[in-house]
Amino acid sequence: MIMRADEIKNVIRDSLPENEQIEQFIPKAIADGKYMSIATTPLRVILCKRGMFKYSYEDFPWVTLKKVVLEEGVIKGTICFSKQDGSELRLRNIKKEHARQLCGYARTMIDNASLRKLRMGKTCPDCGELVKQMAKICPYCRHEFE
Repeated sequence: MIMRADEIKNVIRDSLPENEQIEQFIPKAIADGKYMSIATTPLRVILCKRGMFKYSYEDFPWVTLKKVVLEEGVIKGTICFSKQDGSELRLRNIKKEHARQLCGYARTMIDNASLRKLRMGKTCPDCGELVKQMAKICPYCRHEFE
């Protein structure tokens, strides 16, 4: 049975914490050769990949993303998210106006997440853990900060 876009949106909305709302919903895109729907909230991007017999949901917190690039065609666009770990997530075949809106929103949210992360602390260069901004020694691996 194939779920309609509004049903997918409702499933995503029902899975969110009570204080988190869907800001944008794109009913149709393609990634890794699979059709999907995309939802965004102030905390994450949620992808719903549609398979033959099942749907899988995957989310990417804004703090795990570092950059977004929009490639526009005449009618459709492609959005490429660069992740903090160096990998990429390409979402193709998105209506141009939806791609532009998602790209603008993503840039704002990635910047906001980076600012929140900076205010919360710093990342240890040895172990990658987030530590307090004023820390002189990492409590996880004992790295000494300058």
